[in-house]
Amino acid sequence: MKLLLTGDWQLRFRKPEMRLDENYFETQAGKVRQILEIAEKNDCGAILQPGDFFDGVETPWFVVQHYMKMLIDILFD
Repeated sequence: MKLLLTGDWQLRFRKPEMRLDENYFETQAGKVRQILEIAEKNDCGAILQPGDFFDGVETPWFVVQHYMKMLIDILFD
């Protein structure tokens, strides 16, 4: 079985102060989408993410829902 190992995602809604991205949320979503597509393309049996998915315990619910939907749409399509 192939595994895809990624790092500590630390997803968040608000961009860090020093980031220059116009829309940081979309930048992160694009990176997660890229990870999921790589896993699908390479027929990985699992994605291992040995860290925090989110940057803190106060992550807005819509952010959690956004990534849950992304996982379902790409991995269970």
